[in-house]
Amino acid sequence: MKLSDYLYENSMTPSEFRRILGVQSRSTMWRWLINERIPQPTMMQRIESLTGDKVRKEDFLDPVSYTHLTL
Repeated sequence: MKLSDYLYENSMTPSEFRRILGVQSRSTMWRWLINERIPQPTMMQRIESLTGDKVRKEDFLDPVSYTHLTL
């Protein structure tokens, strides 16, 4: 489950979740939400724990399609 979906389903704002995680930077949280950045391993463990494993590290990894490439 994407982090943004988890927040929506649990009626939680990014700021609320950021505070629970202990993340000081708002921009860090937004970068996670738009998949611009992936949380560090220790923070990812906290996210997994706080979400009951509903949000996992794999959810931050967008599958990349290479079908447009030719050899």
